[in-house]
Amino acid sequence: MARFILFTKTFWDEPPRLRHQFAELLAGAGHEVLFFEKPTSSGRARRQVIQRAPNIASVQHQELLHHKLRLTPMLQRANAAVTIRSIAARLPQRPVDAGDVVICFNYDYWFLRRLFPQNQIITVINDDFICVALFGYTKPLLWALERTCAQSNRVLTVSVPLQKQLAPYSDPELFLPWADRPYRAPAPSDDRHILLFWGYTNRRIEFGAVGRIADRLAATRPDIRIVFVGPVVGSVQDQVDELKTRGNIQFRPSAKLDELPLDQVLAAYIPYRPHDLEIDAITLSNKALQLLARGLPLLISGLPSLPNFVQAPFVLRLDYHEPERQVDQLRAQFHCLQDEIAAFVSDNGPDTRLRQLVGAAG
Repeated sequence: MARFILFTKTFWDEPPRLRHQFAELLAGAGHEVLFFEKPTSSGRARRQVIQRAPNIASVQHQELLHHKLRLTPMLQRANAAVTIRSIAARLPQRPVDAGDVVICFNYDYWFLRRLFPQNQIITVINDDFICVALFGYTKPLLWALERTCAQSNRVLTVSVPLQKQLAPYSDPELFLPWADRPYRAPAPSDDRHILLFWGYTNRRIEFGAVGRIADRLAATRPDIRIVFVGPVVGSVQDQVDELKTRGNIQFRPSAKLDELPLDQVLAAYIPYRPHDLEIDAITLSNKALQLLARGLPLLISGLPSLPNFVQAPFVLRLDYHEPERQVDQLRAQFHCLQDEIAAFVSDNGPDTRLRQLVGAAG
């Protein structure tokens, strides 16, 4: 079994993201994982290695400057010097073996080849950093991204638009999320009346459209409820409070999927807003396969939102003017869709992704 060294800008105890899923996927297959958490540019980084789970340990390193402050190549190189020394000091006493594999989730870690000259480096780009870059930061971002990709043996990305965006710097491979568990047929139920949004309620949500859809459903399908489960993040509380004035919209605290009354859920609801490059890049959201593994069809925003989202019979787009059409279709076809959902989950399970990942490492 190999050792995988992951570099991230994520704390281990944050809500699970793709970085955590990578670590757990590899550890579950018996590999050893060292998870470098989000570095700090102020104060002292935690040197202690913490055992987080079987085969998974985490540590933190120091950097000189926050990535948005590295506006010139000179500042990039100064930061690299500090970061390299800090990483080297925190690697375990066991020497780095040529068979160890480095997985980098950071677009600006172009210096890793100095630390790992003989090792496979796999870079994973799962966010559109360019489209969310602050004014004046695009040029230094591209400088770092191009060099990070160039040093890598493999570049993996999670959407077709990102794959096209990275093509000038590498030969990126599409690496979609995977189901966290095998498919399980949903329990028989005659009371499926919830459209479930499960995740962060943040700027991605098309709040105005959600309100209009709720109003239409209140008039045409009054038994339907739209339920948001998860934290409210960012400056969206006013929009959330406005939605709460409707009797058919509810907001609930974070909960694991299997803690929810899934026998009452008609579909997973993904109401993302249009004309946002970061959102438009989504081919398959990280949570989609977790929802599909529970047998839940997906009800997503209508066009032009999510133009690159995977197309399948169990992915329905909202009719903003007559959303009851999709509600009625889901009620009529919920059980008929299960065979196709099961096949899709099976084709996109952890074993499939592990073979692709270990194959890329080899």
